Amino acid sequence: YSFYYYTFINDIVIFLDIAEDYIRYLKTIFNLFRKKNIAISPTKLYIGYLNVELLGFRVDSLSLINTD
Repeated sequence: YSFYYYTFINDIVIFLDIAEDYIRYLKTIFNLFRKKNIAISPTKLYIGYLNVELLGFRVDSLSLINTD
């Protein structure tokens, strides 16, 4: 699964083109976090976005673009 995500310090970006795979992967990640007692902040949780901005970068499934 390591090629379906980027990590940024304490942020994780998960990207998949197929909705069913995306949902299955999210369930896997959420279950792993639950087992390891890792908390997820609801205010930082974005599901289903085509791109997001993190730490001065616009991130999508194909690229990282510096926005500064």
